Parts: sequence; C-alpha cells; structure tokens
Amino acid sequence: MPLQISKTTQSARTTLKVFKIGSLFLLATALLVKPAFGESVKADPVAAHGCIEKVSLESAQAAMKRFNLHQMNARPSEVRTLGTALVYIEKLNGGKPPTEAVGVEAGYRFNFRDGVGASRQTTGEIQVTRNGEKRNGNNVAQLVHELGHYIGNNGGYAEYRKVMGSHMCKVSGYSDDRWNEQFAEVFAAFVTRPNKIKSNPSPACKTAFRFFANFFDGHAVDMAMKCMEHQDESED
Repeated sequence: MPLQISKTTQSARTTLKVFKIGSLFLLATALLVKPAFGESVKADPVAAHGCIEKVSLESAQAAMKRFNLHQMNARPSEVRTLGTALVYIEKLNGGKPPTEAVGVEAGYRFNFRDGVGASRQTTGEIQVTRNGEKRNGNNVAQLVHELGHYIGNNGGYAEYRKVMGSHMCKVSGYSDDRWNEQFAEVFAAFVTRPNKIKSNPSPACKTAFRFFANFFDGHAVDMAMKCMEHQDESED
C-alpha cells in the first residue's frame, strides 16, 4: 500500500521549499549587490568633477611643470583635468606641491590610453585607461587616485599604516582590504569628495581625515570644509 502524505506535511514541505529558494535569492543578491560604499570614489560624479572648476590648458601645463610631471597621448581636456587635480592639491598644501607628489624620475608621466581595464602605476609612468564611455581620463578622482599610488610609493603607505594601525577607513568597497588601495582611495576622497571621510562615523575615518589634514599644509582642513560646502550647495 503506497505511503500516504498528509496535506499538512505537503504544505510544510512546500513552505520549506519556498523558504530555501528565498534564502538562496537573498544570498545571491547580497553577493551581487555591493553596500553603499561599494563603488570606488571615482564612480561618484561629484568626486569625478573635483572641488574646483576645471583650470585652463595653460594653467594645467604650468602645474605639471611644478610637479615635474609629463603627459603622453593626453587630449586637451585630460591635460586640464590633470591640471585641475594638481592645482587643488597645491591649494591644500599652502600653494606648493607636496614633496611626495613631485616626479623624481626624469620624464615621469601620465600615459593616457584607449581601451578597457585598470589604470596602474608602472616604472616611469602612471597608465590611465580611458575605459570608453567612462572617460576616466576626464575624471579628477581617478587621476588623484593614481597619483595617490605614486605618493604611497614615496613613503605615504608606510606613514599611513603607522598612524592607522590595523584599522581601515572604508570610503569605498575598493578600499576595504588592501592597504595600497585604501591609501589611494582615502587620498582621492580627501582631495575630491572630503565628506566621504568627514561624515563617516567610523573612528578609523576620523583618524584618516586627521592624517591627510596633517599630510598637507595647515590650510587643508579649511580647504576641505569649503569644498564640502560648495559641493553640498551644488547638490541642493
């Protein structure tokens, strides 16, 4: 005689099956959807614009000379974007380039390239990949992030870790588990979107904000506050 399954048992099994499917869906969603800080700083359109209006081509070229940096394959708009980043970094540092950001190699350059893939620092240059419609060459935060790696390799990483200990300021998911990316992302945030650090409740972010305030000249905090006010007004 075949085993009879009660309606109650069948209902319980159906409920369990639905629960399992729902759990798997939620797990998949959690893996695919990043938290609020998931995207890199450059993905923030406000950070991509930076704290000041884009400087002229002449001002950009003059700033590059002061930083002893060169460019290769850059479009005029990309030269201006790089110059905008450098000019503002000078403002944070009392009107002069930070020593760690000045090119020490002859002909050290930003090399702008078509195609897709990650930008990176190599011997003799910082390679900036435009990534098609993302137009990373015109993204201030992207260029500041890459310059951050250069500064990190000139002693910035070691100083940052000394101050931060084992704690990390998670301004983005891109900065959550690698010290070199952590440094570059927090540096990019301080220069282009300081509120990402200032408004973060994490004690590590408060420490990171103080670190970069001290890294630059004493004007850095005032400049960062003005930037936040300007960016808040622009978003209203």
